[in-house]
Amino acid sequence: MRSGLTKKEKVTQLYTDESIDYISVVTHNAKLRKALLDMANTQPMLCKVIDDFGNGGYEFEVSKGALTFRTMKPINETERERRSAYAKRNPHLPNSEYK
Repeated sequence: MRSGLTKKEKVTQLYTDESIDYISVVTHNAKLRKALLDMANTQPMLCKVIDDFGNGGYEFEVSKGALTFRTMKPINETERERRSAYAKRNPHLPNSEYK
């Protein structure tokens, strides 16, 4: 879908503070948008759509307990290739099973 925005303008922003129980998520990222729309449809008590900007961007309100962040250590190219080969041999396993 053409939105009229440049890639640099298609941002994801997260807003929160300690006085509220939710995180406001503004995103143009298709994968994140799809996951949050699915959550809003299946679990409306945890996530709701606040605004559809009409250009591919959405604003969501997500309960703080329903959104997590994961940090990862950087890996070298050899390790990345090893993990990629393992994942290709075992496509049925979730990411946490890769060794």
